[in-house]
Amino acid sequence: MGERFERLLASKLVSEMRKNHGESIIVAARDYRIQRVPRIRTGIFMLDYALGGGFPAGRTNIVWGNKSTGKSDICVRALANAQRLCSNCYKTLPAFSSLLVPDAEGVLDTCSCDDPREHVCAYLDVEGTIDQEWARNHGVDTDTMLLSVPEYAEQTLDIAEGLLLSGEVDFLVIDSLAFMTPAKEIEESTAKALQAEQARVLGRGIRKFGAALNKLGNQTGRRPTLLFTNQVRMKVGLMFGNPETQPGGHAPGFSATTETKTYGGKYDMDETTGRPIHVDLQFRVEKNKSAGAHIEGEWRLMLSDGELKKKGEVYEEPLLVEKGLALGLIEKVNNNNWTCLGESHRSKSAIVKLLATDRAAKQVYTKALMNVLLGA
Repeated sequence: MGERFERLLASKLVSEMRKNHGESIIVAARDYRIQRVPRIRTGIFMLDYALGGGFPAGRTNIVWGNKSTGKSDICVRALANAQRLCSNCYKTLPAFSSLLVPDAEGVLDTCSCDDPREHVCAYLDVEGTIDQEWARNHGVDTDTMLLSVPEYAEQTLDIAEGLLLSGEVDFLVIDSLAFMTPAKEIEESTAKALQAEQARVLGRGIRKFGAALNKLGNQTGRRPTLLFTNQVRMKVGLMFGNPETQPGGHAPGFSATTETKTYGGKYDMDETTGRPIHVDLQFRVEKNKSAGAHIEGEWRLMLSDGELKKKGEVYEEPLLVEKGLALGLIEKVNNNNWTCLGESHRSKSAIVKLLATDRAAKQVYTKALMNVLLGA
């Protein structure tokens, strides 16, 4: 078995390909630099589960939806988590080891590379609307994040391509594709119709991004992660079917490994001040080439400081407890006794409070819950 394959691998044909295009241009799959797809979590449990553990690293990911549906919030949360990871092994950097809890064998899921390499993250704020204080509420270290506010689409694409080809940027957010305005559109009169100009520009840029990612993957084994946001537009004159579509053509959607649609939700208002306390947001993973697709979920974003959570945090503990009950991780022994992973608690609300206030307990619980859901 495999004799023909080994002969082909050692043949003159393959040797000529390597001579002309580089040693890494064609190899046995067993020898390829990237053997698995690491994950970058958002810290939103249900979204991470729906994505198969988080956004696949080294791939293109799109989050799109209507206004105020959490698109940028998801991006900055993923960026914040990426900043804490080693870009070689995707485990937590030693500097953040205090955030981890030892497993049953007392082992920390910490980077053990000889030369840990932190993620360098960049945010291309095409819309010009990023709020750095709000990003810090989500955990972003803005002191170590590159920020660019480009003026037009071609400039955005050139900056992004330059950052990718440098090999120094590991996580790149472009917010958003819809606001990437071609230079020709800016120069011409507003009254002049420029049909599909944005789609043509984006199509060229997306293809160049793909080439850059493949080049870095072959040379270094580290592919940068791209995360785009996009908006919703309506098809004109459509009589049947879903009229919603994304601006910028079809190229971004086809190039993406994951595509997540976000939806608006219900706001809970403070009756005294009239200000929102939190909002419940929905999502649907519409495309996923690295795990199952068509998974829906919900998450709650705090918009004011609450009893258990602060502004900008995700309040998901009640949902986690319900999931645990359904999967048998939490059991009701009697009216005054509940068990969670073998430990006794007086009530379900006590478990919710524990998970919301004790980071170590939540980490142990969510790891066990994720393993059950993903079949690990």
